[in-house]
This record gives sequence, structure tokens and C-alpha cells, in this order.
Amino acid sequence: MTSYGGLLHNQSKEEFFDGGSMPRNRELMRVFKDVVLVEQLGSGMNKILKAYDKSIFQFFDYIIKRVGSNRKGRWIVLK
Repeated sequence: MTSYGGLLHNQSKEEFFDGGSMPRNRELMRVFKDVVLVEQLGSGMNKILKAYDKSIFQFFDYIIKRVGSNRKGRWIVLK
């Protein structure tokens, strides 16, 4: 999975893993919240790190890639 855009301006990897969040498109996030596709802004990283190790993330200037699988050797769907 690839996330285009990379880290937020002046955001460290530690802040990324701590769940620091700033939506790039606030209007889109509002729509997702209205149709209950998101629970709470900034809550996803904690769920991801319960299933995956930090090492699955690769950071580049303009993208963040998730590679590999969870600790049990398969991908899971986070709910």
C-alpha cells in the first residue's frame, strides 16, 4: 500500500507513530466522518501498531509505503 504525500511538514517519524494527524483534505474527512467511515481523527495508528510492527513502513520524500505482513504472516483488516 502506498500513501502519497509523505509525512506532514515538519512531522517526525515518532510523531507519525504516536498518531499525530492532520487531514490533508478537511472537507473529505468531514464527509467520511458524516457517513461513519472514520471513528476519530488520529486513532488509526494505534490500531495499526497493535497488528503490525513499525518496520512495515518505508518513508520516502513524497510517499509512505506499507510493506510486508502482520506478525502472523498475513494481512488483516483493521476495524
